[in-house]
Amino acid sequence: MTKTISFFLASSINEIQLDRLSIGDFISQLNNLYYSKNIFIKLYKCENDYMDHSVMEGGSQKYLDDIIRTSDLCFVIFWKKVGDYTKHELELALESYAKNKQPKVVVYFKKIPENESIPKDIENIMHIIDVELKHYHREYDHIDSLKLGIITQLQVNGFVDVDLFVDNNKVYCDNNALLPVDNIPLFSSNKEYSDLLNRLRCNFYKKPLLRKSFCRDGNFLSEPISLL
Repeated sequence: MTKTISFFLASSINEIQLDRLSIGDFISQLNNLYYSKNIFIKLYKCENDYMDHSVMEGGSQKYLDDIIRTSDLCFVIFWKKVGDYTKHELELALESYAKNKQPKVVVYFKKIPENESIPKDIENIMHIIDVELKHYHREYDHIDSLKLGIITQLQVNGFVDVDLFVDNNKVYCDNNALLPVDNIPLFSSNKEYSDLLNRLRCNFYKKPLLRKSFCRDGNFLSEPISLL
Protein backbone atom coordinates (compact mmCIF):
# COMPACT_ATOMS: atom_id res chain seq x y z
CA MET A 1 0.00 0.00 0.00
CA THR A 2 1.29 3.44 -0.94
CA LYS A 3 1.88 5.92 1.90
CA THR A 4 0.73 9.41 0.89
CA ILE A 5 2.28 12.48 2.51
CA SER A 6 0.21 15.65 2.24
CA PHE A 7 2.43 18.71 1.69
CA PHE A 8 0.95 22.22 1.59
CA LEU A 9 2.96 25.16 0.22
CA ALA A 10 1.86 28.61 1.40
CA SER A 11 3.40 31.78 -0.02
CA SER A 12 2.69 34.71 -2.28
CA ILE A 13 2.11 33.21 -5.72
CA ASN A 14 3.52 36.08 -7.77
CA GLU A 15 6.36 37.19 -5.50
CA ILE A 16 8.23 33.87 -5.54
CA GLN A 17 6.61 32.22 -8.52
CA LEU A 18 9.85 30.67 -9.80
CA ASP A 19 10.64 29.20 -6.39
CA ARG A 20 7.18 27.64 -6.24
CA LEU A 21 7.74 26.07 -9.66
CA SER A 22 11.12 24.73 -8.53
CA ILE A 23 9.56 23.21 -5.41
CA GLY A 24 6.97 21.46 -7.58
CA ASP A 25 9.71 20.01 -9.78
CA PHE A 26 11.66 18.94 -6.68
CA ILE A 27 8.66 17.13 -5.20
CA SER A 28 8.28 15.27 -8.50
CA GLN A 29 11.97 14.33 -8.30
CA LEU A 30 11.47 12.99 -4.77
CA ASN A 31 8.41 11.03 -5.81
CA ASN A 32 10.46 9.31 -8.51
CA LEU A 33 13.01 8.32 -5.85
CA TYR A 34 10.39 7.23 -3.30
CA TYR A 35 8.37 5.20 -5.79
CA SER A 36 10.22 2.00 -4.91
CA LYS A 37 9.41 2.62 -1.23
CA ASN A 38 5.69 3.06 -1.93
CA ILE A 39 5.77 6.67 -0.78
CA PHE A 40 4.03 9.52 -2.60
CA ILE A 41 4.17 13.23 -1.69
CA LYS A 42 0.97 15.04 -2.62
CA LEU A 43 1.82 18.70 -3.14
CA TYR A 44 -0.94 21.24 -2.66
CA LYS A 45 -0.59 24.82 -3.84
CA CYS A 46 -3.47 27.03 -4.85
CA GLU A 47 -2.42 27.48 -8.49
CA ASN A 48 -2.68 23.73 -9.18
CA ASP A 49 -5.22 22.99 -11.91
CA TYR A 50 -6.54 19.87 -10.18
CA MET A 51 -7.72 21.81 -7.12
CA ASP A 52 -11.35 22.85 -6.75
CA HIS A 53 -11.69 26.45 -7.94
CA SER A 54 -15.45 26.39 -8.39
CA VAL A 55 -17.75 28.82 -6.59
CA MET A 56 -18.47 27.49 -3.10
CA GLU A 57 -19.87 28.63 0.21
CA GLY A 58 -17.14 30.36 2.16
CA GLY A 59 -15.05 30.92 -0.96
CA SER A 60 -12.11 28.97 -2.39
CA GLN A 61 -9.99 29.83 0.66
CA LYS A 62 -12.23 27.56 2.76
CA TYR A 63 -11.24 24.67 0.49
CA LEU A 64 -7.57 25.51 1.04
CA ASP A 65 -8.12 25.85 4.80
CA ASP A 66 -9.52 22.33 4.96
CA ILE A 67 -6.45 21.02 3.11
CA ILE A 68 -4.09 22.83 5.49
CA ARG A 69 -5.77 21.34 8.57
CA THR A 70 -5.38 17.80 7.25
CA SER A 71 -1.89 18.21 5.75
CA ASP A 72 1.07 16.36 7.19
CA LEU A 73 3.56 19.12 6.48
CA CYS A 74 3.04 22.82 5.76
CA PHE A 75 5.84 25.01 4.41
CA VAL A 76 5.18 28.75 4.65
CA ILE A 77 7.51 31.08 2.74
CA PHE A 78 7.80 34.87 2.96
CA TRP A 79 10.00 37.31 1.08
CA LYS A 80 9.41 41.07 0.83
CA LYS A 81 5.79 41.24 1.92
CA VAL A 82 3.27 39.46 4.10
CA GLY A 83 0.17 38.80 2.04
CA ASP A 84 -3.14 38.50 3.85
CA TYR A 85 -3.76 34.99 2.51
CA THR A 86 -0.29 33.73 3.41
CA LYS A 87 -0.54 35.17 6.91
CA HIS A 88 -3.96 33.59 7.31
CA GLU A 89 -2.62 30.21 6.18
CA LEU A 90 0.28 30.41 8.63
CA GLU A 91 -2.03 31.30 11.52
CA LEU A 92 -4.43 28.52 10.57
CA ALA A 93 -1.64 25.94 10.34
CA LEU A 94 -0.25 26.95 13.74
CA GLU A 95 -3.73 26.89 15.28
CA SER A 96 -4.39 23.45 13.83
CA TYR A 97 -1.04 22.15 15.07
CA ALA A 98 -1.70 23.48 18.58
CA LYS A 99 -5.03 21.62 18.67
CA ASN A 100 -4.32 18.44 16.71
CA LYS A 101 -0.51 18.24 16.25
CA GLN A 102 -1.14 18.50 12.52
CA PRO A 103 0.29 19.80 10.25
CA LYS A 104 3.96 20.13 11.09
CA VAL A 105 4.81 23.74 10.28
CA VAL A 106 8.04 25.08 8.80
CA VAL A 107 8.52 28.80 8.11
CA TYR A 108 11.17 30.11 5.72
CA PHE A 109 12.12 33.64 4.75
CA LYS A 110 13.82 34.34 1.46
CA LYS A 111 16.73 36.67 2.19
CA ILE A 112 16.21 40.34 1.46
CA PRO A 113 18.98 41.88 -0.72
CA GLU A 114 21.69 43.52 1.42
CA ASN A 115 20.97 46.98 0.01
CA GLU A 116 17.32 46.77 1.12
CA SER A 117 15.86 46.99 4.61
CA ILE A 118 13.65 44.24 5.97
CA PRO A 119 9.99 45.32 5.75
CA LYS A 120 8.27 45.86 9.08
CA ASP A 121 5.57 43.25 8.46
CA ILE A 122 8.28 40.67 7.71
CA GLU A 123 10.06 41.59 10.95
CA ASN A 124 6.77 41.10 12.79
CA ILE A 125 6.41 37.54 11.48
CA MET A 126 10.04 36.82 12.41
CA HIS A 127 9.28 38.11 15.91
CA ILE A 128 6.33 35.75 16.20
CA ILE A 129 8.51 32.79 15.20
CA ASP A 130 11.52 33.74 17.33
CA VAL A 131 9.94 35.22 20.44
CA GLU A 132 6.29 34.24 20.77
CA LEU A 133 6.75 30.67 19.55
CA LYS A 134 10.27 30.44 21.02
CA HIS A 135 11.51 28.87 17.82
CA TYR A 136 13.82 30.57 15.32
CA HIS A 137 13.21 31.62 11.76
CA ARG A 138 14.91 29.94 8.83
CA GLU A 139 16.27 31.79 5.83
CA TYR A 140 17.35 30.82 2.34
CA ASP A 141 19.13 32.64 -0.44
CA HIS A 142 19.34 29.91 -3.07
CA ILE A 143 16.58 27.45 -3.90
CA ASP A 144 18.88 24.52 -3.08
CA SER A 145 18.84 25.51 0.60
CA LEU A 146 15.06 25.36 0.55
CA LYS A 147 15.14 21.96 -1.15
CA LEU A 148 17.49 20.67 1.52
CA GLY A 149 15.08 22.00 4.14
CA ILE A 150 12.23 20.06 2.57
CA ILE A 151 14.04 16.74 2.37
CA THR A 152 15.46 16.96 5.89
CA GLN A 153 12.12 17.93 7.44
CA LEU A 154 10.45 15.00 5.72
CA GLN A 155 13.15 12.85 7.28
CA VAL A 156 13.41 14.19 10.84
CA ASN A 157 9.63 14.17 11.25
CA GLY A 158 9.44 10.50 10.34
CA PHE A 159 7.51 10.88 7.08
CA VAL A 160 10.26 9.08 5.15
CA ASP A 161 13.20 6.90 6.12
CA VAL A 162 16.00 7.09 3.57
CA ASP A 163 19.79 7.05 3.62
CA LEU A 164 20.62 10.74 3.32
CA PHE A 165 24.24 11.87 3.18
CA VAL A 166 26.74 14.26 1.61
CA ASP A 167 29.52 13.01 -0.63
CA ASN A 168 31.55 14.58 -3.43
CA ASN A 169 29.85 17.97 -2.98
CA LYS A 170 26.37 16.51 -3.48
CA VAL A 171 23.46 15.51 -1.28
CA TYR A 172 22.56 11.87 -1.90
CA CYS A 173 19.27 10.15 -1.19
CA ASP A 174 19.58 6.35 -1.18
CA ASN A 175 22.67 6.60 -3.44
CA ASN A 176 20.88 8.94 -5.88
CA ALA A 177 22.45 12.39 -6.33
CA LEU A 178 19.77 14.82 -5.26
CA LEU A 179 21.32 18.30 -5.40
CA PRO A 180 24.72 20.05 -5.24
CA VAL A 181 25.89 21.71 -2.03
CA ASP A 182 27.73 24.60 -3.72
CA ASN A 183 24.89 27.05 -3.09
CA ILE A 184 24.01 25.89 0.43
CA PRO A 185 25.71 28.07 3.10
CA LEU A 186 25.81 25.19 5.58
CA PHE A 187 28.45 23.62 3.34
CA SER A 188 29.82 26.35 1.07
CA SER A 189 30.31 29.06 3.73
CA ASN A 190 31.23 26.97 6.74
CA LYS A 191 35.00 26.50 6.83
CA GLU A 192 34.83 23.93 9.62
CA TYR A 193 32.50 21.75 7.62
CA SER A 194 34.42 22.27 4.37
CA ASP A 195 37.67 21.20 6.05
CA LEU A 196 35.91 18.19 7.51
CA LEU A 197 34.55 17.18 4.13
CA ASN A 198 38.00 17.48 2.58
CA ARG A 199 39.48 15.21 5.24
CA LEU A 200 36.67 12.71 4.93
CA ARG A 201 36.82 12.73 1.14
CA CYS A 202 40.46 11.62 1.30
CA ASN A 203 39.26 8.54 3.17
CA PHE A 204 36.38 7.91 0.74
CA TYR A 205 33.97 8.35 3.61
CA LYS A 206 30.36 9.42 3.19
CA LYS A 207 29.22 11.99 5.71
CA PRO A 208 25.74 11.23 7.13
CA LEU A 209 23.63 14.33 6.67
CA LEU A 210 21.05 14.03 9.40
CA ARG A 211 23.16 13.02 12.36
CA LYS A 212 25.67 15.80 12.94
CA SER A 213 25.61 18.10 9.97
CA PHE A 214 23.07 20.68 11.11
CA CYS A 215 24.24 24.08 12.23
CA ARG A 216 22.57 27.11 13.70
CA ASP A 217 24.29 30.48 13.74
CA GLY A 218 27.48 28.73 12.61
CA ASN A 219 27.50 26.31 15.54
CA PHE A 220 27.11 22.60 14.93
CA LEU A 221 24.42 20.66 16.71
CA SER A 222 24.71 17.00 17.62
CA GLU A 223 21.06 16.24 16.91
CA PRO A 224 18.61 17.19 14.15
CA ILE A 225 16.53 20.29 14.79
CA SER A 226 12.92 19.52 15.69
CA LEU A 227 9.96 21.52 14.44
CA LEU A 228 7.19 23.40 16.18
